[in-house]
Formats: sequence, structure tokens, C-alpha cells
Amino acid sequence: MDLLHRYGHSIIPKGTILFRGFNDNSYHDVMFFGLQKYVITRFGTPQLWITKEEIKLPFLINEINADSNCKSSIPELYTELTDNTGLNDLEIKNDYTHRNNFINQLKELKTSGWLSSLENKSELEICLFNDNEKKVAFYGYIDEDQNKYNHFNSLSQISIFPSSSFILNATQNLNDYPFENYKNGVNNWINEEIEKGHKKVDLEHYCFNLRFKLKI
Repeated sequence: MDLLHRYGHSIIPKGTILFRGFNDNSYHDVMFFGLQKYVITRFGTPQLWITKEEIKLPFLINEINADSNCKSSIPELYTELTDNTGLNDLEIKNDYTHRNNFINQLKELKTSGWLSSLENKSELEICLFNDNEKKVAFYGYIDEDQNKYNHFNSLSQISIFPSSSFILNATQNLNDYPFENYKNGVNNWINEEIEKGHKKVDLEHYCFNLRFKLKI
């Protein structure tokens, strides 16, 4: 099975900033990263990591809705690879037995991670496994007082090449709310929040999601 052809792929360039919520900076066989600082704070101490090489990963997202919430492809792929049905995205990732079984199957397909959605929301995650010490480097902990990375969104550094089936699904799902309408709606919301006293820079990075990335 060629996952990159079936699902599309993403390219994370060397030097890409990744965020991790974890309580130590050691390397693990399986590591999860977020693309924005605020996303990972509930998972542990905010950390900054940098990719040491270009990484090519399957794009494990099936569908996207008008609000840019993304449906993960992981349950579908897990069922196909393991014949274990009925599990959702979080059950597969959070249960070590299910997750290790899934990852072992992916390793046989010469895959070392994925780019997918976080809990089927608009936020995205990167999972890496196999030789992570060669792929990423710990850069430091992010202090709550530091705001340098508060408005940074790593999605801007990543290239995404969806499958034709993803584009077809998106075209059908978003037919009633095309990108220009969505963009105008987001800009209107930002302007309303600015009038309430919020800063534009505090708002824009939240809104840069997969719809804006792919302009769909």
C-alpha cells in the first residue's frame, strides 16, 4: 500500500519549528507535536523543537468541514491494517496496545509518522516514530513569560499535497460555503474582536488553518 499516493503527503522542511507538551525533553520512540504553542500547553510543559532534516509524512486527513475541522483517516486505516474495528482516533492513539500495533503496521509500509488532525478539530498534529533523535532537536522550554512564539503557527512552514479524494470530498462538503465566504467571515470576526480591544496579531494565528493553507 502506497500511503503517500492514497492519502497525499506533507513535507516538513529542515528547520521547522514544532511544539511539544511534555514534562521532560528526552527522546521517545513515539513523539507527538503540535503546530501552535497554545495547543500543546494542556499536555505538559511547553517545549520548542526543531527539525534536523526534511521529513515526508502521509497526510492522514479524510475530510474537512466549513469550520476547518478535520476528520482523521487514522480509524479507517487502522481498521484496514489490523482488522480491529470500532475504535476512534483517540482510542487508537492513547491506548499503547492499539497505538503500537498501528505503528508497527505503518513501519512495515516504510512510514515514520503522520500529519493528522488533533481530536478531529481544526488544529493539526505531527506524530514521529523511528530514529527521532536524527529527525528533531530539543531547542528549549517555552516560558509563560515568553511571547516570542505565542503567535507562531508552524503550518506556514509545511507543504501539503492532499490526495484527489480529499480534494473531491472538500469540494462537495464546502460547496455551500466557498473559501472566499469563509475568508470574509473570519476577517469580519477578527475586525469585531479588534473593536472589543483585542490585538490583530493575537487573533490571526488562531485562524490560519487547513482551509487557509489550501485555500479551499
